[in-house]
Amino acid sequence: MYAFIDFLDSWYPLSTITKEALMKKIQIRYYQPRRFLRKQYDKSDKIFFIRKGIVHLYRKKEKTDWLSCENNVICPFNRFIMEEVSSVTYETLEPTEVQIINYNDCIELFEFEDFKNAVYRVIIDHLYKVSKFHADNVGYASKRYEVFIHHFPNIVNRVPIKVISTFLGVCPKTISRIKLSKK
Repeated sequence: MYAFIDFLDSWYPLSTITKEALMKKIQIRYYQPRRFLRKQYDKSDKIFFIRKGIVHLYRKKEKTDWLSCENNVICPFNRFIMEEVSSVTYETLEPTEVQIINYNDCIELFEFEDFKNAVYRVIIDHLYKVSKFHADNVGYASKRYEVFIHHFPNIVNRVPIKVISTFLGVCPKTISRIKLSKK
């Protein structure tokens, strides 16, 4: 039922006490496509575990900053690291189920060292994935699309071409041509 707990437990073993405390804090929500989980500068910061669906993260609608899908965590990382309000909007691209923990509940759960350890490992892994993607994402449009497929193989056919193109910094027609040439 709580895939988020299993996910964290896979990063660092959680005690039964921690799991029970976490179960009391998790909220489950369902969203239709094009719904906002979080709007830019929204102070209601939450940690979202995506159980099902895809979420598009952006500061400006015309430029995708990141895409996240099943078995991934999204949250305003700068809130946790620098205690700043985030300028990122989270919008669903397809029917999405998320498991949510409020920021203040998360801070309260940090009294459990195993929870804190798991959360920080997830944050470090996410930051690594983002930096690796951006380091690999250089060159011609076809190369950037190949990098996208490599980093996001399970969502490449589920994300609209327009979103992919804003993520890669190329026009939608170019992405369409690249996809056709790969067939």
